[in-house]
Amino acid sequence: MSLTWIALLGLAFAKGPPTTSLMKEKIDLNGDGKADKLEVLSSDGQAGLKAAKIVVNGVSLSDIQMYKELAVSIVDVDTSDKLQQILVDGTSESGKKWFTIFIWDGKKVLQAMKVDTASPNGALKLIDSGQVIVEKPQSFWTERTIWKLSGYKFDELSQPFFAIGKPAVVETPIVLVYNPDTTSPVTGVGPGAVVEIVLCTTGPKPWYLLKTDTGLMGWVDGREIGEAVKPGAKAAPDEG
Repeated sequence: MSLTWIALLGLAFAKGPPTTSLMKEKIDLNGDGKADKLEVLSSDGQAGLKAAKIVVNGVSLSDIQMYKELAVSIVDVDTSDKLQQILVDGTSESGKKWFTIFIWDGKKVLQAMKVDTASPNGALKLIDSGQVIVEKPQSFWTERTIWKLSGYKFDELSQPFFAIGKPAVVETPIVLVYNPDTTSPVTGVGPGAVVEIVLCTTGPKPWYLLKTDTGLMGWVDGREIGEAVKPGAKAAPDEG
């Protein structure tokens, strides 16, 4: 084989997967008053999946996550500063929504945040002041976590509870207890009773706070909620 053919084969293998340009902008990303050359590329993988590659002033960082759907936008999570961020909104092969935020610090591209919402209906919302809300739909309510930009990284803010505020009807008898750490009962609730699911604790083993139609409140283990109550019931009208 001639040296010319060897060189051509080397170039072919060096090219890598085909890419598509999703965005080309000249924009000041780090607030230094100079326009940065931004390009976001989509590299094609197997089974029609693709990954994002962020290139700023010739410096790049690739997102290792593969998506079947991919969108990109410029966001400003804090209007009080001059910084802007690159948001990649992707849907994985399993249908889950992922959100990744990249930041240019003037020298390199940094991944500041990456969140899996575990749902095709997940969402990310900007609330300014360097904060975003990530919405993760659950079986009958939406979990909302708050993330705050600190330097070049987003940190999740600690919350003791998630607000729910959904009505439900009791299907099997349950006992409401004073708190998740005790078995001391507040009251029992029978089938057919309408309750309000007020909130639940955060963490891997959630407990739910319920309010009865008489105003009593107590906790139920999250493992009982799915079988004991049916969310979505309308509250009974007040008598009087």
